[in-house]
Amino acid sequence: MANTLKHLELRRKTHSGIVPHLGRPAYSIDGRRLKSLQFSAEGMVIEPDSPEAVEVSYPILNPADQVVGDAIALLGTAPSYWEQELAALR
Repeated sequence: MANTLKHLELRRKTHSGIVPHLGRPAYSIDGRRLKSLQFSAEGMVIEPDSPEAVEVSYPILNPADQVVGDAIALLGTAPSYWEQELAALR
């Protein structure tokens, strides 16, 4: 996905043969963890009692719009993966 954004148009095939794209982000919160809930003409403001009360997912989709991963999960695991790979090269 990063290469697609960087180059706008890939001239070579991807290693996997899949050109993923992001789906719509999803948010969920346990109703028991609400600190406040405000409604106005502009919309709604939901305030949880802590950031941990909110679960966020950002699906990565294949060309058939099937979920193949989650961007939030990958952002959390990618640094440790690269640290392991770099350590193995030393």
